[in-house]
Amino acid sequence: MAGLLPNGLSTLHYPGCGCPPGWNADVVDGQYRPADLVDALLQRAFRAYQQGGLTATRKLRVAYMLPHHNITGGMKCLVEHIRLLRERGHTTIAVHRSDTATQAMPPWSQQQADVDVVCRLHQRLADVYPAQQIDVCVVGIFHQVAELLMGVPAPVMYWEQGHEWVFGDDIRFQEAHNYRKQDQLFHMVMHLPCALVAVSEAVQAILKAEFGRASLIIPNGIDCHRFTPGARSNRQPSKTIHCTPRGLAPPARAGERSVLLVGNPALPLKAFPVALAALAAVNQVIPIRVTWVCQVEPTAAQLPGLPACGLTIDLYISPPQNDLAALYRGHDVLLFTSRYEAWGMPVMEGMASGLAVVATRCLGVATFAHHAHNCLLADPGDVAGLAQGVLQVLGDETLRTRLALAARHTALRFTPEDIADRLEAVLYSLTAVSSEVLSLRQPALSQLQLATAWASTACAKVSDQQRLQQQQQHEQLSRALSARTSGQLSSGQLSAGHSPQHSHSPLHAPSRRRSSVDGDLSPHVLSPLSGRRGSDSVSQELAVQQLAYAARDDRPSASQQLYMKPREQPQPYHQPRHQPGRIQELQSSYQQLHIGSGSGSTVDPQRRVPSRAELPGASQDREGALDTTHTAATASSQQPPQNPQPSSQEQHHNPYILHQHTQSQQHQQQQQQQQQEQPLSVQQQAQTSQQSQPPQQDSVLPQQQQQSLEPRRRSGRLQAAASGA
Repeated sequence: MAGLLPNGLSTLHYPGCGCPPGWNADVVDGQYRPADLVDALLQRAFRAYQQGGLTATRKLRVAYMLPHHNITGGMKCLVEHIRLLRERGHTTIAVHRSDTATQAMPPWSQQQADVDVVCRLHQRLADVYPAQQIDVCVVGIFHQVAELLMGVPAPVMYWEQGHEWVFGDDIRFQEAHNYRKQDQLFHMVMHLPCALVAVSEAVQAILKAEFGRASLIIPNGIDCHRFTPGARSNRQPSKTIHCTPRGLAPPARAGERSVLLVGNPALPLKAFPVALAALAAVNQVIPIRVTWVCQVEPTAAQLPGLPACGLTIDLYISPPQNDLAALYRGHDVLLFTSRYEAWGMPVMEGMASGLAVVATRCLGVATFAHHAHNCLLADPGDVAGLAQGVLQVLGDETLRTRLALAARHTALRFTPEDIADRLEAVLYSLTAVSSEVLSLRQPALSQLQLATAWASTACAKVSDQQRLQQQQQHEQLSRALSARTSGQLSSGQLSAGHSPQHSHSPLHAPSRRRSSVDGDLSPHVLSPLSGRRGSDSVSQELAVQQLAYAARDDRPSASQQLYMKPREQPQPYHQPRHQPGRIQELQSSYQQLHIGSGSGSTVDPQRRVPSRAELPGASQDREGALDTTHTAATASSQQPPQNPQPSSQEQHHNPYILHQHTQSQQHQQQQQQQQQEQPLSVQQQAQTSQQSQPPQQDSVLPQQQQQSLEPRRRSGRLQAAASGA
């Protein structure tokens, strides 16, 4: 991971990070993680979709969990998904959890969902909306994943758009806003059986190398009919600040050029101190005037170098979204200085608006930004390199025009129509394997319970007194873990609950839940074990043991494993559609097909994903989404016979029906007798399926980073993290 995570970070793991014990082994007790099986099922269904082996029979009902109402790039993309799905006839359900909001859709957006649901903090989604009618539930923040897996009888898709925790920002260790607990929750969620989708290759690579998850990609798009080149807007700024010692306007200089900044000055990851330092250097050579589109007014407390940078800055603070495209037009250059980004939406918007862009090499931006082709790039924090790039663009008209034309051409490749096609493909593929995905929640029930209970406190806004108490509890836990590692505390004492922190569990939460981050992210506060508000003692014991054993590289003993199990095994809110034996069959089939046996990764996308025909019991699946007699390649290459029309009940439950090759029982027996005469064996068909797949796009990551992302054994990675800690 060297060179991919910011600040030279080698891994996201550390003692007590929240990952379940023993997860770094290739196989645990002869079984793969339920999360690995979910990845394999979704990858196989998606390949079948791409090969034309799946046909939609009805529109979908998709619920979107909106984490907050702030104007962020992630929220705008979730709202855009709702718009795209509505335009294609799908039913969208917008859900927002809050005790104060009156609608689920953010007030700054004019887009509307088909159904608008506000869920109070003490309610489950099933309390306010018939959850059994949902086909897929899409989550935009990891805090809500566990709750939905416990309470919604539909596949849950987590769209990872990037945040401080996935990039290992130092802010994740802060105790003040429960950021450390949220980081531990993020690590827990990465091992839950939910469908995982990334926004870029950079995020996809991190999820695979750090957590062994094989995710699909749904990139962001840009409306190039809205963001277009044009003249500069004449709208009056919200405020103009003169960053001089006395706050007076500097004397006018001829040939003043325009530079655009976009982003929230309160977010350290945006690195606006670097931007101001670079522009101050540019202003000494070429006179410039800065336009800054931001959510809040920048202050000297946030940016110490702001008062004396010598710049004149026009601030457009939280402008209406309808005015945003006009504010991008007509500038000479866009400067983007983030330390890390999962995508970098302002860069894409600037490219679509025909601007020359100078940006940092911050992970997700590399998906579409290429140095000296459609932009100029510098390393994060490189003030001199960024200033030189801006000077080159402002001083060379030919270079500026060439970069702007190439940037516009790049933006045209990410149209909303292409994104909608990709989004539909992933959603339909997930519904095709919904039965198997839902059945995999049962073996992960204890992990779901732990993550749900932990989320109640990780998202709680605590008082100063409670924060001090939590800090003391964390110090007690650290001392206990140190004593356990050095042999001063026996395994029996720790497993029996005699640790100093046991009587004051970190899972005790106040009665009212408030998010510690922007918006109301708090999950349902009813304990999945007891049904009461808050967490009961069983969940507390699980949490203490979870954190204790995460600091160890070995597996817990049999007695400790017995103690870590809940006293009772309540059923989740949904009923699995398969018996427990079905899980063992899936595990056996998964192992026989050698999926995920490579070191360091549980799912290898280069290997053949099993078809439903190869999964035992597939012919009895109520979904009937995949062919049981032909591979996807054979089904797509041959003309399928006329299919009988599915009943209305089947169409209601199953939005995805494969081109069925249904035949009478007698004809199927004849086919079995003629099987030896078929031109392709099963293995040859698999090879043909691989050869017939369209070639994968070349990765935009540098070759050095690609080599560093080769699968590695998880055990070695965790040992390295432990030794580094």
